Amino acid sequence: MPSSGGIFDLDLRRQTISKLEKNSTSPKFWDDNQAAQATLKEIAAEKKWVDTHEKLTAELEDIAELYSLSDGGSDDEKELSAAIGELSRSLDSFETNSLLSGPDDFRDALVSIHPGAGGTESQDWADMLFRMYNRWCERKGFSVDLLDFQPGDEAGLKSATIKVKGEFGFG
Repeated sequence: MPSSGGIFDLDLRRQTISKLEKNSTSPKFWDDNQAAQATLKEIAAEKKWVDTHEKLTAELEDIAELYSLSDGGSDDEKELSAAIGELSRSLDSFETNSLLSGPDDFRDALVSIHPGAGGTESQDWADMLFRMYNRWCERKGFSVDLLDFQPGDEAGLKSATIKVKGEFGFG
């Protein structure tokens, strides 16, 4: 996959990594702890982009070689199909992460649920929504901190606030 500019410009990303790593060796780097931590996070994020791109490129090259060596048998077909399926899943994940490239997408998120008008039914629905968000976060590997929870009078909840923590929690 050639460098194509934008968020996939590998040369630019490698230059950024090099520049940031050079800055991190400065004797005054740790004078501002928050700025230093932000720089280290940025280095890690840039390296992740480059590493993922290189991994996907290697997988694609492996599939091309496997295809060129195959003799058309069913075993070759199954192996190619499995490799292509894995590459497709990896590309889907890479694409999703590329969409989450805004300045705040990497941050944690606060999610508040307030049922509003509607009585017991809306409070019950808000409770179901609260559980759905929690389960979704757990399945996606995010950690969830409960910041506020006010149960409903008869069922459900009056309000709830959670903090979703993890990579691309806000995004």
